[in-house]
Amino acid sequence: MKHIILIILVIHGLIHLMGFTKELGLVPVKGLSGDTLISLTGNTKKIAGIAWLFSTILIVAFTILWWWGRSGVWYIGAAGLVLSQLLIILYWKDAKFGSIANLILLLVTIYAYGQWQFTRMVKQEMKPIVAQQKQLPVITRETIQHLPLPVQNWLTASGAVGKQQAYNARLKQEGLLRQSEEQGWASVKAEQYFDLINPGFVWTVKTCMKGMPIVGRDKYKNGKGEMLIKPLTLFKAVDAKGDKTDQGSMLRYLSELCWIPTAALQEYLVWQEADSNSATVTMTYKGMTVTALFIFDEQHRVKALKAKRYKGENDEHLTDWYIPVSEWGTFEGITIPVKGDVLWQLPTGDLNYYQWEITDVNYDISEPY
Repeated sequence: MKHIILIILVIHGLIHLMGFTKELGLVPVKGLSGDTLISLTGNTKKIAGIAWLFSTILIVAFTILWWWGRSGVWYIGAAGLVLSQLLIILYWKDAKFGSIANLILLLVTIYAYGQWQFTRMVKQEMKPIVAQQKQLPVITRETIQHLPLPVQNWLTASGAVGKQQAYNARLKQEGLLRQSEEQGWASVKAEQYFDLINPGFVWTVKTCMKGMPIVGRDKYKNGKGEMLIKPLTLFKAVDAKGDKTDQGSMLRYLSELCWIPTAALQEYLVWQEADSNSATVTMTYKGMTVTALFIFDEQHRVKALKAKRYKGENDEHLTDWYIPVSEWGTFEGITIPVKGDVLWQLPTGDLNYYQWEITDVNYDISEPY
């Protein structure tokens, strides 16, 4: 669809050159009456011709830049749209059908504006995370001796021992997402930024469902969670807030520390041994407490996580939440889970709603991607 829009708008912009060549007398243009709503003569015809050329430049430049993902140039599209439509009105008899293409240009410009607005919001939210610079202690065998043995083994096997405790992190994800078994899988790409000192994260996702582009942002900050879903980057389909969203976001933050083993020593975490291959971790922050179970395999890698979580703000009961891991990988010398699933364990059976894969991880970052 995006390629078709590109072709339509580029052709639309190039057609404007007919007005330029006709009014400046550069090339004879057959089939154009030249009738205008206001009589043009001499210099005014040349000005109109230059305006046609300028509208070509604006429309084609905006279309190509938008196709390359430069949503911040929406104002170029807006300027090209206004100029083009004014010229179409002036030359209505010959150019009226160009209004159809301008309707497409209008929709693309609005969409680009929404993309730009969403990106600006996310950048402002993650800016404090990447701006901080900390010098945290190096993890040693002595500093982890107070932890349960399964957690000690995990930190040692992951490569965290000998590394400095991370104060922030960022990662990239790819995966498949759905809301129910009846719904088809949608491919997603996501980026996430973690603040490990003042626990929080900003997670953004891009996907497409039934041909409609959708962006989303999940945030946890100051003990509060917020989930925002915007079809076409413009309309709020989901804007979840409240105590149950706070609990879910906090639990998500806690479970995703499996990707940042050096954060296991943060003071807001308390670990307890469950058995020889698992440990519970309890997080207390801003008056709320949540607990998750980390399960390790024979190589002391995280192989699954379990917790009880609200599915949504309208749910009255906690639901079993399960994250099995299927693959592991190493980034910056740290071995972490890199592929797995996220399931709701319902009375009617498990609902696998997210299949994820980590493609990149960086610790202690000072710049966004």
